[in-house]
Amino acid sequence: MSDADTPQVTFTVEVGPHVSPLMKVHAGGRVIPITLTAAQAGELGRALLAVSAVCSSTAPHPEGTRVDNCHFPVEAWAAGQSQSNGLPILLIQVTGGTQLALQFSPTAAEQCAASLAGAAAARAIARPS
Repeated sequence: MSDADTPQVTFTVEVGPHVSPLMKVHAGGRVIPITLTAAQAGELGRALLAVSAVCSSTAPHPEGTRVDNCHFPVEAWAAGQSQSNGLPILLIQVTGGTQLALQFSPTAAEQCAASLAGAAAARAIARPS
């Protein structure tokens, strides 16, 4: 099915009753409100990112392949500071064009950078050029 054949579906999020998030699915002229817990929202987000990754994959998966989770190849990244609070930000773009802005505490940013550098170094040692 091409993008032109796919029905238009959009998503919005609002603050709902009792200050809980309310996701709205807009499809076929209808609006379907869905209340989600934080855990459910995380599952949905991971599933939607997996859809993006699978749709952008150069090696298609056979029909019926269940995609529970997948690695998201980083296509681009940038680091900086939040304009609102000055905390370290890592912006990554993954397969499918999705951009994620990850905010860290200063300590967590240093630990993440060191951990990632260690993983890259271990790979370099395991696979000499």
